Amino acid sequence: MKISFLSCLAAIALYSCTTSAFIQHTPTLANTGMHRSKGEFNGNFYYSTGSSSANSYEIGDGASPHQSVNGIQAQGSFALTPFLALQASYMNSDEKGGSKENGTKNIVYSYKRNITETGIAYFKSLSGDNNLFVELGLGAGFGQYRANELNSLLVPGGRYYDHNVSKIYFQPSVYFISKNVHLGSGIKMYSLNFNDIKTDYTRQERESRQLPIDNNLSTFNFEVFLKTDFFLNNMPQLGFSLQALLANSGGEQFSGNLNDSNFGIGLRFRLGKEKMTGKD
Repeated sequence: MKISFLSCLAAIALYSCTTSAFIQHTPTLANTGMHRSKGEFNGNFYYSTGSSSANSYEIGDGASPHQSVNGIQAQGSFALTPFLALQASYMNSDEKGGSKENGTKNIVYSYKRNITETGIAYFKSLSGDNNLFVELGLGAGFGQYRANELNSLLVPGGRYYDHNVSKIYFQPSVYFISKNVHLGSGIKMYSLNFNDIKTDYTRQERESRQLPIDNNLSTFNFEVFLKTDFFLNNMPQLGFSLQALLANSGGEQFSGNLNDSNFGIGLRFRLGKEKMTGKD
């Protein structure tokens, strides 16, 4: 009797402190070609890490939240004409979290995400020296998210929550190009759809833990990004790239579904001769 009572208390404590929200979206880094002329191919390969400022993944009294988001992203953009570019990108990310107490990390959930985006972009010079440009991108993305809550007293044997994701996006931006530095900034607006949701959570578990019970969900997100590329004089085809992206949801959150930042660091490479006019 005493053991059963203590087990119930432990289950209640775990239940009240674990808040895994498996509709958890991480924004992709923005893909902007920063082209000057026809025939250029520009690409990026990033290591990225994101986070949520509203993260509340805890287990146990007094534990501080722990979250680790790591991923890679590859991007490419080819200037098909003097003003149109074809673009594509792929992101794979992995997230683990739970609590951290006395220096020990206690992992209670694991997410895996991959998404591919393709689109087209219109770019046009805004200055006579061919250094300042505007770019308007339009495209779509498709992928899969896989979530697992690990075995615990609350969920013996663990649970999974898997779904497909799709988006349609519009991305206006401006960028400045000099010989050694490319600098761009813009916004990305998109509808976000979660489809074909599969899970072994019971309906009662999903309702009590604020997990959606619908099999198709939609929301709207927008992001602001800043991107900087650096090139060396003796390495004009290869450089370094940094990007910071902040996201916000203009629609339903689905129990805290948004990692609201993503930061990338990596390599930038370019093929084809840039059309240089004026002074850099």
